[in-house]
Amino acid sequence: DIRKVRLTLGNHIILGLDFLVGKDIIDTLLLDGTGSSEKFWMDLAGLFTVVIIRITLTYFTGKEIREIELQEK
Repeated sequence: DIRKVRLTLGNHIILGLDFLVGKDIIDTLLLDGTGSSEKFWMDLAGLFTVVIIRITLTYFTGKEIREIELQEK
């Protein structure tokens, strides 16, 4: 059934996005924290932008998954 495939794929996408957010946070705060102050703040601004985009994608993907689950019941 296509709905079950979409549900499983959506859950995997959400999990992947969560891992990518964590990776970006670790990269920016721990690994790039040794550079210049100006570069750090630019990296932090970029991280903030990417995290907001990924959180938005996660939210809407989760919303779609919940709708699919409700349709199945």
